[in-house]
Amino acid sequence: MAQHDTIESAVKTRTDSSNSEQELLNQLSEWLREAEAADSETNYRTESAEDLEFYAGEQDTEDVKQELIDKNRPDTTYNIILPKINMLTGLAAQSHRSPYVFPVTSEDEALTELMNGGLKHFRRRLDLQDREVECFDKAVKGGRCFLHMWVSKENPFKPTIKAKIIDGDQCWMDPSSTEYDMSDARFFFADEWFDKGTIKQRWNLEDEDFVSMSQTSDKMPTFFDAVKNLYRISQCWYYKYETMCWYRNQKGNIEKCSQADWKKMEVEFQNMGMPAPEMRLSMTRVLYFAIFSGSKILEHGRSPYKHNSIPYILFGAYKNDVENRWFSAINMMKDPQRGLNTIRRQLVHLLQTLPKGILVHEVGAILNIDEYETRSSDPSFHLEVGKDAIGKYKFEQQPQISPIYQQLDGMFNQSTKDVSGIQDSLMGEQTSSREAGVVVRLRQESGVAVLYVLFRGFRKSRINSCKMLLSLMQQYVTDEEIIRIEGQDGVRLLTINSQTNPEVDGFNDIGALEYDIDIDETADNATMRAAILDILMSFSQNNPGSIPPDLILEYSDLPLSAKNRVREYNAQQQELENKRFAIEQGIKMHQVIGAQKVAEADTAIKAKQAAQPQTKTGGK
Repeated sequence: MAQHDTIESAVKTRTDSSNSEQELLNQLSEWLREAEAADSETNYRTESAEDLEFYAGEQDTEDVKQELIDKNRPDTTYNIILPKINMLTGLAAQSHRSPYVFPVTSEDEALTELMNGGLKHFRRRLDLQDREVECFDKAVKGGRCFLHMWVSKENPFKPTIKAKIIDGDQCWMDPSSTEYDMSDARFFFADEWFDKGTIKQRWNLEDEDFVSMSQTSDKMPTFFDAVKNLYRISQCWYYKYETMCWYRNQKGNIEKCSQADWKKMEVEFQNMGMPAPEMRLSMTRVLYFAIFSGSKILEHGRSPYKHNSIPYILFGAYKNDVENRWFSAINMMKDPQRGLNTIRRQLVHLLQTLPKGILVHEVGAILNIDEYETRSSDPSFHLEVGKDAIGKYKFEQQPQISPIYQQLDGMFNQSTKDVSGIQDSLMGEQTSSREAGVVVRLRQESGVAVLYVLFRGFRKSRINSCKMLLSLMQQYVTDEEIIRIEGQDGVRLLTINSQTNPEVDGFNDIGALEYDIDIDETADNATMRAAILDILMSFSQNNPGSIPPDLILEYSDLPLSAKNRVREYNAQQQELENKRFAIEQGIKMHQVIGAQKVAEADTAIKAKQAAQPQTKTGGK
């Protein structure tokens, strides 16, 4: 009887699991169909593909090309888009500044310096600076791009943080999401295509599993490419609302867990004879993931990351708020580019086909007509006419090309600059030979201001990237790891996460604190601390001795090692000054004592002399 109950329970568990997976698969398919049918996604892919072709110089449709061939017209392309887009990418690379973190409280400066060194180390190892610029480049060309950051557990003893770039057309966004960081999204899909052998090795599948992966229907998205013999593996990240237990851990940080995990923790605390921490229930938005293909779910579960954010950072160019669609900087330049190509092709055609200056004459008026046809361009050639035939010939001038072509050419060129915001000053073109340098700089700064929306998004993306990397570092960098820290003493080696007890010297747990992240966009972009520092230094210069040096040092952004060196140097100088003062005071005291002793000796001698009797001597 007991064995029968066990079998029934196992069957029921498998049935419930199968039903829940089928419900999940139905929900995933519904979301994917919604995203694929949304105007924001379909229009984005159509416009993005055309934008990329325009950048590459493929600016004519097949019908236009065939019409040019039929009319014997030139099909040349005058691509003025490419250098302007390259300039934007170069400007982003030049204005790129490394991010840094600030402690929430000033008492954690030492650990914050260590965290900044760790952040710099991982950004260098992941090549994030170049990846971010490449994402910006793809966004400017195609409208959007994504930077995927995840943790690889190929080595289960040492998880590794990794990052890679995902093209915008390989992802499907929630059509109702409007936030730049996708914090309001219900779901997000990212696609990859694999061959059958790779999928079998990665997920340990059998041949019969690929039947469900290759099924197609009108109600189901396509997951198999019969031409390339590739399977589409879709990764979905989605949110669900659950009742979670919130509590404060031993480090003082607030964490959350499921109700089942909380019950296990309570039992552990009871076994250790310790009271459980205070807990509060709250309905929380929890991130989940699922990897599937066709009607086969390969993996699914709760997100393993503590940041609870979709692990794809959006890099967007411009946004059409009506369609909720991202579009590129090229999108607005296509019409002027088409007009420029058309007008220049027409001009070249006219120059090639218009008749040149011709000789018109009566029959027999020109005696050396054959020689004229072969030697008329020779400077020594002369035209011989018949007697009394001097008025029976004339030269017709070449027809003039309308100046409207030049005007239109300039108009299309200027329109391209206006709609893109990339004027001559940004391209480095000199507009006047007598302009002061400050005027040129102000004009360039005004030109950059037109691109504010573009670079604001770039800055947001880099901050989101750093926040995600910081969270992954705090969660997964748990083993002792040597990180190079640049300080006043040169390159020093520090160890992280080897001392996690804040009550003991050497505490270096980077996961125990919260940090603020900031990114400098320009070298003179003043944060609040920098502004206060400027005020203090200015006041100190105008009123010497009125501001304590320690206060100025506190608001400076020097590394902690440099601050400590300055403090040590000041302490040494103060100690030397105290010693010198003490010596001077000692010398003065000795001088005073010596003078007193001399005076006392003189007084004693005089008193002794005065006490002796006076003797008189006389002559005989």
